[in-house]
Amino acid sequence: MGTIEYTPAQASAVANLPLPAVHKLIERRLIRPRRLRNGRSIQRMLSREQVLYLRLEAEGVRLLPIAARRAIAKKIESSPGIDAVVLREGSALLIQVKSVRLELDEELKKLERAANIVISDPEIMRGTPVYRDTRIPVELIADMLTQGARPEEILEGYPALDREKVELAPLYVRAFPRRGRPAPRPWARQKPIRATRRAPSGHGALLIDECLHTSLVELAHAAGHVADHVNYLGLGSSKDWQLMATIRAQDYTFVTNNRSDFLVLHGQEPLHPGVIIIVPSIRPLGQRELFSAALKHIGARDLTNTVVEVKYAGNRIVCSEYALPEAAE
Repeated sequence: MGTIEYTPAQASAVANLPLPAVHKLIERRLIRPRRLRNGRSIQRMLSREQVLYLRLEAEGVRLLPIAARRAIAKKIESSPGIDAVVLREGSALLIQVKSVRLELDEELKKLERAANIVISDPEIMRGTPVYRDTRIPVELIADMLTQGARPEEILEGYPALDREKVELAPLYVRAFPRRGRPAPRPWARQKPIRATRRAPSGHGALLIDECLHTSLVELAHAAGHVADHVNYLGLGSSKDWQLMATIRAQDYTFVTNNRSDFLVLHGQEPLHPGVIIIVPSIRPLGQRELFSAALKHIGARDLTNTVVEVKYAGNRIVCSEYALPEAAE
């Protein structure tokens, strides 16, 4: 079994040290990661001992003179398993390593668990990392926590998750950052055919995607709509095209946060009952507020071949409608 190595982002996440600080330490040659060629790019890979040194930097070693820091880093790399480093330049200095190593071991175990509960499938949300056997983006849950949502609040509306999966989301997002530009949105330049700002106060059936809180179903029912949730139908691990087949067969108006993929899929349909997009990734309270505004906006109208997008604009909520393109590329 080969030695496990870590990317700078993974090292940053488990060492609790900002990624720019990790890159700066590499540039100043306090640590010298292995360089691994991947096609035309070079990936720097850090050993466990180098990550341990980064953890020590986060614990306060960064406050020492640069010469002392180099000596500590060198000693740790040359003596795996060392419990302490003693420096004798001027006055003696003892750096405890064992306790920091134990802390790091726990973080590395969390990192392994986080990696194991997440998949990336190009047929599910265009490869967005989601929890295994679900359509719930890990980044969505991490964003909710950043915005102040409590784990209990999240778990109430995402029954496919448990507390550990929720709590591991921020670590996963830091350790495995998404790369590349956002997917193009050719429909975004279309002129809106109708727009309202928080519209005042026969409905078609709505299907709410698993990336949205289950409490949206109750809001739809209260507004007079028949509504289902992807999780309730047992479709949580469905690929996008499989879910689109259900939408087509049951004539659902689809409610989702996954704008890119389902505008492409709906754009390939000659006739569809519409799609409602809750634009930002926000905590459940915000989802409910935006969805309530969208429900007021659409009323009992026919949404055939129509996209409704709802989002915050400053302290207001804006609902806009667009004719769905005949084909989206």
